[in-house]
Amino acid sequence: MKNYLRTFVFLLFLLPTFGIAKNGVDSKPSDSNLQDEIHSLQQELQDNNQSLEQLRRDQLNYQIERDLLEKTYGSNIQTINLVITIVLGVFTVIGIFGIRDISKIRDNYNKELERLSAVRHEIELTKVRIEQDLAQSKARFEALVHKSEEQDNRLRVLEFLEKVRALVKDKQYALALDYALLGLELSPDNEPLQFQKALCAGRLGDFDTAYATTKLLYQRKPENSSYLRNFIELTFLIGKGDEGEGLVAENLEKAIKPHGTNLVFYFSALNLFHKKDAAGLKRLIADYVKTLPADQPISMRWTFDELGHFVSRLPANELKALLGKVYLLLSGEVTPGSIKL
Repeated sequence: MKNYLRTFVFLLFLLPTFGIAKNGVDSKPSDSNLQDEIHSLQQELQDNNQSLEQLRRDQLNYQIERDLLEKTYGSNIQTINLVITIVLGVFTVIGIFGIRDISKIRDNYNKELERLSAVRHEIELTKVRIEQDLAQSKARFEALVHKSEEQDNRLRVLEFLEKVRALVKDKQYALALDYALLGLELSPDNEPLQFQKALCAGRLGDFDTAYATTKLLYQRKPENSSYLRNFIELTFLIGKGDEGEGLVAENLEKAIKPHGTNLVFYFSALNLFHKKDAAGLKRLIADYVKTLPADQPISMRWTFDELGHFVSRLPANELKALLGKVYLLLSGEVTPGSIKL
């Protein structure tokens, strides 16, 4: 490019020379015009050099940019090639295993999933069965515990009952009543213990408790003659003679006479005492004594401790004296021949 510019400048210098030779001596330019042209050519040459330098700088910048682009492009090409290589490698692996192998793996996975679902369902069913068995076992265990407690309570109640009976036999009524109450705390509806409670309360003189307890027993089992006889006695002793008289009339033939004339005499005496019929009570005693052996005390399985407490609380009068003779006669403390009216 520099050689071309030099040739171009040389030709510019030759053109005026050719013009002078052609036109002769009269056509020679002046020195000032020549200086102007030289100066103009120098200016143009300088401009051309500057343009040439600018062009060279542009070429250098272009080369640098081209190198950068080539380097960047080369790096991208390498990355793309690496990605393509990886993709091709993956496809190669897939090609090795084969599409069928992938389908087989998927089928196996589905089968395993189904099998796991079945196993899970079976485990859940097993869990339900175990929970049911556990609940049943727990229920059986609680039933056994409850049954054991009941048996233990029954055993303890029986022990209390035997203790109470032994104490009653020894006439330790207060202590017997305490054991009866303890037993009833374990078994409130135990009839033998309720009966012993009423018996002890009556023989201790607590007629109200004895009456209330015996009434419950009689109402529960009116066919029980023992409950009936005790209830009739207590109705008279707490002052409910009309009720006692009605019970005697209602049950005389079926529940009183079958247990002997002594019981009929006793209830008749209580009824006359309730009516305050001293004369009638005296006649009853006199007539009854005549039917008995004079020197043989009366022996009954019936105890008259309740009557003894009742008589001891009465004010001194003829009725108390007569009822006292009934007590002595029936309890066997005196013979019929010793009764003086």
